[in-house]
Amino acid sequence: MVSDEHGLAAVTRWRRLAVRDGSTLVEFQPLTGRTHQIRAHAREAFERGIVGDRVYGVPGGPMLLHASRLVVPRDGKPAIDVTAPLPDYFADWSDAA
Repeated sequence: MVSDEHGLAAVTRWRRLAVRDGSTLVEFQPLTGRTHQIRAHAREAFERGIVGDRVYGVPGGPMLLHASRLVVPRDGKPAIDVTAPLPDYFADWSDAA
């Protein structure tokens, strides 16, 4: 758990999926919904951040952050549950996800 400058707690679960050439493919599961939560937690956990993230991570190229699944609960209605494959620019990781 990490708190921001306003004292708001944010919790993200994560697990390492693969390691290649000094880079790591990580699955993040945010349990709270703070702005920039995954980006800030990646920086905190790995002291480097996400590739392509000019603010919290490693600038250059596209940001390698992708939502493979989103679930949006709705009162009195079925949850919205959508998935998306990795974009083409994740080609080096397509077999590891």
